[in-house]
Amino acid sequence: MAAAALRGAGWASGLVAIALLGSACGPPDSSAAAPTPTAVTIPTASLPATSSPSTPTTAGARPGGGGAPIQANESVVTAVVVSVAPFQRTRVATGWLMELLLQASQDVPGVPNLAKGSVGELVTAETEENVAGLELGTTITAQVVFLGEAGRGRFWATSVQPLAPGTRAPEVGVRPNRSLIQGEVRGVQPRATGAQPWAVTLTLTNAEVSPPLASYLPQGKVGTTLMILTGEALAGTLRLGQLISAEVSLQLSDTLTGLIGSSIRLAP
Repeated sequence: MAAAALRGAGWASGLVAIALLGSACGPPDSSAAAPTPTAVTIPTASLPATSSPSTPTTAGARPGGGGAPIQANESVVTAVVVSVAPFQRTRVATGWLMELLLQASQDVPGVPNLAKGSVGELVTAETEENVAGLELGTTITAQVVFLGEAGRGRFWATSVQPLAPGTRAPEVGVRPNRSLIQGEVRGVQPRATGAQPWAVTLTLTNAEVSPPLASYLPQGKVGTTLMILTGEALAGTLRLGQLISAEVSLQLSDTLTGLIGSSIRLAP
């Protein structure tokens, strides 16, 4: 009997202890505030870049309004077409990049002429006008606005027209030249005629001079899309996205005008 009484007292003590523990902890407080989610900030630099239209809204502004504005300027130029290549201006719009050998630059009253200092040089001009039909070697006139920094900018061209028949254009000769380039292949097309049966469109990734010869493709043109002409068989086997290296020379004559590529090989 005594043992049974002790066991009963033990169970009673255990129940009291459990009751006291439950009273101390209590049920979960439903009024307690839920934890606040932590906001995750994505650095702007990690976001993919978006394309913007290339059409300048005002003279002197960069296409799409990006970058620091430069002074208003405009020129009317006469130039020889050396290269015509399409490029993607936006996800839905295609523009054209022309390499032009400037022959002359006329002032527009009231604004600086920033093309005058480039007469005799090869300049890059962007346009939204369809210039696909321009033959290499065609002399054109155009209104241009310079966009960008000195040595690394390009021109925005409008009112691009072949020179009127019978109009005598100024003539600026081509200096003996050679450039050593690397580029990413954007397209390869056979040409119907000529000693250079392939037209290779590429985006420059590197450009070097080849002293003592002059260079019409300085380092400042890296990133420019242009077209080179070549007779080398390797051109017909190139695929999009391949990196190539080549020697390029600018030629301007009655029979052949363009950027002529030689010693083409796949870049390591």
